[in-house]
Amino acid sequence: MFQLAPKNKKSDLPDLEKKMEIVSQGLEDLAEYTKSLWQFLPIAVCNVSPMGFIYDANHAFEGFTLWQTSEISGKPLSTIFSEKEAANIIDQTLKNKSISNQEVRLTAKNGEKISVVVYSNVREDYKGDSIGFFLAIIDIRELKKSKEVLEKRINERTKELQEKVGELEKFYKLAVNRELKMTELKEEIEKLKAMAGSNN
Repeated sequence: MFQLAPKNKKSDLPDLEKKMEIVSQGLEDLAEYTKSLWQFLPIAVCNVSPMGFIYDANHAFEGFTLWQTSEISGKPLSTIFSEKEAANIIDQTLKNKSISNQEVRLTAKNGEKISVVVYSNVREDYKGDSIGFFLAIIDIRELKKSKEVLEKRINERTKELQEKVGELEKFYKLAVNRELKMTELKEEIEKLKAMAGSNN
């Protein structure tokens, strides 16, 4: 039977160390890339624990909510949402693994109430256990203003159209009444002609 010569473990060690160094550098690069992408996102995003405490937030979150990451880290989600809304976001996310397009009111650090929609996605460890979730927050103030302006214009146009329809109905009644009166007059003229012809 053919036997392989035993490998020289000392000669394999530098190769293994080199591979480990490459993998380690790759992981560091990936972590830096992920952190850069996280901060680059133009949408406000925060990382929330399963208990509802904010771990981390990106620059867009800081600019939008006026909370610095160092100030908001460790605070409950109810710092920026009402108790009820925060509990609902946490419960629905953990139960359904995500939420989409849920409209809520955010309270910025300066106390301003802002209409937003939130999206979330559960983070899981290698065993599949929930270790928290990402929460994306999108400002919909401009969308709401546009909707209000559009609804106002629709209401104004509807009122104008209703007025025009009213005018047309009046005109129609006048025109129909005029036609009826003309028909009556024609019939009366015919009767008078008939009476005048019979008298002669």
